[in-house]
Amino acid sequence: MKTLRIILATLIFISLPAHAEDSSTATRNAAKTFEQVKKAAEQGNASAQYDLGLHYADGRGVAKNDAEAAKWYLKAATQGNANAQFELGYMYENGKGIAKDVAEAFKWYQKSSAQGNKDAKRMLANAKTGPGAGLNRSGKVLSSIDAGMYTYIELSEDGKNVWIAAPTIKVKEGDTIRFSDGAIMSNYYSKSLDRTFESVIFVGKAVVAN
Repeated sequence: MKTLRIILATLIFISLPAHAEDSSTATRNAAKTFEQVKKAAEQGNASAQYDLGLHYADGRGVAKNDAEAAKWYLKAATQGNANAQFELGYMYENGKGIAKDVAEAFKWYQKSSAQGNKDAKRMLANAKTGPGAGLNRSGKVLSSIDAGMYTYIELSEDGKNVWIAAPTIKVKEGDTIRFSDGAIMSNYYSKSLDRTFESVIFVGKAVVAN
């Protein structure tokens, strides 16, 4: 029995340097791969930018850094990389490395889903049955007016100014809101405000998504 313990201890001792060497080699290879990916990413390659984001997110070949991951995901997503669009949406939804913004998350999920990304499709499907169900539009509040049962909200949606009328909701300038589709009323005259709107969308639901 004593002899067996000695043999096992010897085998373990012999194997330790090999494991240490394997670990060291893997670390060097990861760092080398990171530098190669970074170089390609800095040259504007969208796939490399997405991969670089993964390196920072997972801490492969570099210290883990969510802010850097989000930065490179954004660069790739802006160039139309569907995987990066999904990852960026996830970062926005969870406030990882970037300010939490549910509306922005939803926007990037939509872009990714439109290109066939299955993870993005799943996220959107969950949204349709969750608390934000049906809130498929979003914008930033420019101004608002309370009037009886409705709050009229002027907002910027994809660079365009639009007015919506939603069930009374407290909002302030700069808020991001998500809202449902609704009925568009052209040249609508509001008696309570004594004002005519060129166009206003009456929506069934709106929530602040800051």
